[in-house]
Amino acid sequence: MQITRTIRRLVAILIPLLAVILVIDLALFPLPAKRLTRPHSQFVCSRDNILLASFASKDLFWRKPVTLDQISPRLIESVLAIEDRWFYWHPGVNPISLLQAAYDNARAGKVARGGSTITMQIARMIEPKERTVGGKLIEILRALQLELHYSKDELLTIYFNLVPYGGNIEGVGAATHFYFDKDPSQLTWSEAAILTAIPASPNAYRPDQNPHPCRVRRDTLLTRLLSRDVLDSAEYDRALLEEIPPGRRDRPFIAPHFAQMVMAACQDSSVLRTTIDFNLQRLSERLAVRYHGALEPHGIHNLAIVVIDNQTADILALVGSPDFTDRAHAGQVNGATARRSPGSALKPFVYTLAFDDGLVTPQSRLDDIPVSYAGYSPQNYDEQYHGVVSVSDALINSFNVPAVNLA
Repeated sequence: MQITRTIRRLVAILIPLLAVILVIDLALFPLPAKRLTRPHSQFVCSRDNILLASFASKDLFWRKPVTLDQISPRLIESVLAIEDRWFYWHPGVNPISLLQAAYDNARAGKVARGGSTITMQIARMIEPKERTVGGKLIEILRALQLELHYSKDELLTIYFNLVPYGGNIEGVGAATHFYFDKDPSQLTWSEAAILTAIPASPNAYRPDQNPHPCRVRRDTLLTRLLSRDVLDSAEYDRALLEEIPPGRRDRPFIAPHFAQMVMAACQDSSVLRTTIDFNLQRLSERLAVRYHGALEPHGIHNLAIVVIDNQTADILALVGSPDFTDRAHAGQVNGATARRSPGSALKPFVYTLAFDDGLVTPQSRLDDIPVSYAGYSPQNYDEQYHGVVSVSDALINSFNVPAVNLA
């Protein structure tokens, strides 16, 4: 009977409290859920998953969204052990951590630690505020709201996609790409510790700009992970020997015209796997430069190359111009898709149709003399007429008048 009365009292307290929280959550202070997702960058890859080109997001950040199962368990374990050991048990706020932080800060006479849970950090990332008592209370409320709306795994996924990693890099997907040149599923313990360390002070611990502070912080976190049995002594020793990445990964700029085409057509995707054959694309680009050098003395400053698989219609290579950066000759214009007169490209189709219909053979004779069609008088490129010519010679020399007459 006593237990039943206790349960009833708890229910009597919790139901009104829950009602108040729901009213605040839904009406008075709604969660800014749209801020949980941000514009993503785009990474264009070849058919064999080699990066061709990359483009920053609309707000000029590098973001590469990932799901939780695409992140190395080492990074997840490291972040949970260092940032929020009770993440899967607390309701968004850990009162003990807050009290400990308040005590440590009071003793130090400054902000020595924050006591924020991962959920509270998400709240701060979507709604940055000054570190005051009022700001902390709002952060706590937002954390409780986040826990009401999202599961723990969803919150962890949000965290890993929003957390800052220095400069204009946000999220673990972009961080592992630029710092380690790999996917977040392939991290070592050293790399996991580095990515755990950076968010505490993103610019101070950037490995590309501050390698020594980054190493010191990494080693400190590895020691803490060892003491908490997250990794063993052999893993710890190997991690300490790893070098700090010397810089950010360079951005390739291969098949730029094609990459821009794909990016414009697939705005919703972050990683775009295309049909481009990497080796064939590089060969085509080298050929374009070589032939451009031979043609330029003749006043020809542009050319384009497209290689298509006739069986599948896949574009295997596309070069829009020999030099994308050549502004003087419109190098950024995609010559492979730019609208222009088809010109002589139509002539083989005219002759082929005539062959199919039995009208001419390659040895047949055609007139190359002045003619007028309702006021239209075609002329040859050399502005001369050649009398009677064979179909073969007319096509080889790309004479206009015989082709128009035949058409």
